[in-house]
Amino acid sequence: MTYGPFPYHLALTTPSGAPLPLDRFRGRPFVVNLWATWCGPCRRELPMLDAAASRRGEVPILLADQGEAPATVTQFLTREGIGAGNVALDPDRRLSRAFEVAGYPATAFVAANGTIVQLQLGELSRAALADGIDKARKHR
Repeated sequence: MTYGPFPYHLALTTPSGAPLPLDRFRGRPFVVNLWATWCGPCRRELPMLDAAASRRGEVPILLADQGEAPATVTQFLTREGIGAGNVALDPDRRLSRAFEVAGYPATAFVAANGTIVQLQLGELSRAALADGIDKARKHR
């Protein structure tokens, strides 16, 4: 089962306010995690996702905060010791609408051809993350 094409046209920003074009992920598998600072399961899985996102040579993982102010997200990242390098802000929750999700966390696994091959709702385990990445890598 697939969930349709990834919305590369959506405009996100970095926590510092710079534009973050999703086009930069085009042509390779990647992962997008939708989260918020007030979400307990999100807070539990973020350190694992941040660590996985920081590994060189791995599939990129974008941590897209949904609907919160830059200051709220930046203070949270600083307090929790999570790097901002893999974090994007989606203040209008455009990805939530595109994926048709109302709750967080939600994680989309995207193949190199832009097909969303898996959409996991709820907290991810390391095994579920590895499985989703594997599916995204192998999808043709």
